[in-house]
Amino acid sequence: MFVNRRHLIWLALGVWLGGVAAGDAPSYRIFVSSESGDIVSQLTWDGVALKTVKVVPVGIMPADIDGPHNVTVAPDGKYWYVTIAHGTPYGTLWKMAVDGDTVVGKAPVEMFPTTISLTPDGELAFVANSDFHGDHPRMNVVSIVYTPQMVTLTNLPACDMPHGVKVNHAGTKVYVTCMNSDEVLEIDRASLAIARRHKTGEGMLPQAMPMKMGHGGAQGGQGGRRTTRGCTSPATTATS
Repeated sequence: MFVNRRHLIWLALGVWLGGVAAGDAPSYRIFVSSESGDIVSQLTWDGVALKTVKVVPVGIMPADIDGPHNVTVAPDGKYWYVTIAHGTPYGTLWKMAVDGDTVVGKAPVEMFPTTISLTPDGELAFVANSDFHGDHPRMNVVSIVYTPQMVTLTNLPACDMPHGVKVNHAGTKVYVTCMNSDEVLEIDRASLAIARRHKTGEGMLPQAMPMKMGHGGAQGGQGGRRTTRGCTSPATTATS
């Protein structure tokens, strides 16, 4: 989709690419969130190499890591959004102006928000709250935010550790993947209710040893061995 001569593209992150003439170097502005640094880095791409051009601090508490997890760009290219995992103590969704990278608004969500997906008109943001540090199994929620005013409309009970969220191209349905309960959910935009569930596995299995969930996945066990479960993609990217 072309918006104001800019092409919005999704990779494993969220990427916003500038439309360019044939033969020109691509005009990229890439936004990448760094969970352990409480920053969103902006990079440019000249067709050969990446260069960091700006670093935007997004933490809340200087003495704590608040964990920006995912970034996405509004369809009109005027705003970008980032999930902040905790620090209030719940998580928040931040709305940032592309022009100046200033905070426009914040909406409270739930424990450890991860992926964001916007409707094509940009009015609704669906945010999965993965709750990495909570006791499981448990019912976690998907937060639905009205972005013009950054008001949380509802925290919809969804499943155990929802993580991936994607709005369809028509903006009528939202699909959510659930890490622990092994489900895919379908949310109806008109009613803001779960319309269907599809099981993809057996759900959360018993653990042989205590596991501690952190920003990098699950950690635990003997001899410092590290096990990852439900690894997340790198954050998000946008171009101007």
